[in-house]
Amino acid sequence: MTKNVVIIGAGLSGLMTADILMKNENVGTVRILERSASAGGISSSTKRDQVNYLFGTRILFINDQSFKEYIESYCPDLSSVYSDSIKMVYWEGRYIPYPVQYHLNKLPIYDRLVAFKDVIRTKLFYSKYISDNFKYTLINNFGKKIASIILSHTQKTWREDPKYIQKEYTFTKVAAVDLSKVLKGLFIDSSESSNEQVYYPKNGMDNIINSIVDKSKACNAKLSISCGTSVKSIDLSSKVVVTDKGEEIPYDTLINTIALPGFLRLVKNLPTEYELYRKLLDYNIMAVVVVATHKKFLKFKDKFMFYFSDNNTGFNKVTIPTMFGDSNQSVLVCEYSFPRHKRELLNDEQYRQSLIAKTIEELRQTLIDRYSDVSFTDFSIIDPGYVLYTSESGQAVNKIKSYLDDKLFLIGRYARWNQDRIEHTYNNIKLINDLI
Repeated sequence: MTKNVVIIGAGLSGLMTADILMKNENVGTVRILERSASAGGISSSTKRDQVNYLFGTRILFINDQSFKEYIESYCPDLSSVYSDSIKMVYWEGRYIPYPVQYHLNKLPIYDRLVAFKDVIRTKLFYSKYISDNFKYTLINNFGKKIASIILSHTQKTWREDPKYIQKEYTFTKVAAVDLSKVLKGLFIDSSESSNEQVYYPKNGMDNIINSIVDKSKACNAKLSISCGTSVKSIDLSSKVVVTDKGEEIPYDTLINTIALPGFLRLVKNLPTEYELYRKLLDYNIMAVVVVATHKKFLKFKDKFMFYFSDNNTGFNKVTIPTMFGDSNQSVLVCEYSFPRHKRELLNDEQYRQSLIAKTIEELRQTLIDRYSDVSFTDFSIIDPGYVLYTSESGQAVNKIKSYLDDKLFLIGRYARWNQDRIEHTYNNIKLINDLI
């Protein structure tokens, strides 16, 4: 007997899930419910002045060959770049290649000597200590000076003291520091990097999005995508989803891809204790300002991602997702972090325009020429943007997942409330496909 599947959310995670499940003989129908007027979510490109751009980063960290082949089947324009040539940290007016510990020659002489002494002392006396939080994990691995440079960026991003952020939710492993590499980069330029290869689809993820949407039009008996349809309630016991249009949709398998707090608000008769756990899931809103200018105005011709660790700039990260494209225009995507209670402020048009003007001025002080022309600007809100993984919220996530475990599947970083990359999501989809 085949199973009818309902997927909540037609972002990239939901569309990839549907695409893979369509090939499963045990699946009868796949129905995707999407609140927005079109599919794609934050993975959809926006086009202006012949330039395609995203409000999120358009790079893919791919270590899994099967995922690479899947993406290439839809994105033949996939380009490969290396992180040693694209990432930099901006700290106190200086640009430091990533990772910082192997490029100490970019620091003032006093700071580099302090950092080197910290690394040696940490290596000898503190590296054996294990901490459960992000702050002291960094300090115990890199020493206070290098950790302070990294932590100032994370504090701007999370707006929370990193000592309250749990290590297990930020990364799985911190590479041991190689003292010989630290010493090499103390006085001369080093070629050391994080050795991580990333991929860049020039036209974004639109090829995947459009192809799957086209499939839904070609085989309505198997797959249907209902855009402009919000979920009003979900009855996990009777396995029925009710939409804002009054439609009652029964399902055999439910897959959620939307943010976990929002999903839990839709669950009918959610037990009181899990309602309390939901309130413990904390996050910040991401405000994204896009500024377009000619490539000739970029101060760095071969850099892609900048982490801003100083307090003289409001944005915490800037990516330039169009620099590998064919257009002469470069789009700088500038990320700001705001607490949730600032949402109303971000909806104010006057404030938005002032933030855009401030962004242009700060970019002219850091990444583009002082008198560069601006082709166009844009603004968007990603809510939630940055998930906060404190000890309290981490326990709440585990309790919630335990409750939902036998009732549905969660796919994607916001649904799973963790730091899953898209290739992790792909592997989770394959696991679900095997279970259905």
